[in-house]
Amino acid sequence: MRPLPLDDRPLTEPRADRLDRSLPDAAAALTAHAQALAAGEATYRDPITGYRVLTARTLADRGTCCGLGCRHCPYVPT
Repeated sequence: MRPLPLDDRPLTEPRADRLDRSLPDAAAALTAHAQALAAGEATYRDPITGYRVLTARTLADRGTCCGLGCRHCPYVPT
């Protein structure tokens, strides 16, 4: 598979259509993601759902989009 182009936004910025910023814990989710990125961690615990979420760096390092609607998908939307 050929690597996909990355979207033109910082890895700290989630896909706008995949995180409702009006949710009570949205800011905490963004902070947790930024901290995981800074620490070089592959995932973080999402304060909204309690699930482990892949960081944008982990997804970018894959080189391809899985198509599952990841919050931090770093690829150009198709």
